[in-house]
Amino acid sequence: GKLCWTEEGVLGYDAELKKYVGFTFGQDGTIGRAEGGLKDGVLTLEGKSSGPSPFKEYRCTSKKLDNDRVEVACSIKQDGKYQELVKVIYQRRKP
Repeated sequence: GKLCWTEEGVLGYDAELKKYVGFTFGQDGTIGRAEGGLKDGVLTLEGKSSGPSPFKEYRCTSKKLDNDRVEVACSIKQDGKYQELVKVIYQRRKP
């Protein structure tokens, strides 16, 4: 595979808004902000980005599969519909 994009993100809970809030910082200077919540064991954040990235509206979900694995999927909104861009399963390393 070829690396085509990198970004850093921060996720937290805003007690005043009573929502999860995320910020992303892309390699090209794009900044994203998303809000969301936890329902049926799935954390869903929807957000918008500003900057040169063509991906202006997005949705990311995180779902705990078991004690060692989490599935994260991100979709972008195009023509009014979300289209999955990436899905990754993160696995905890055993010590």
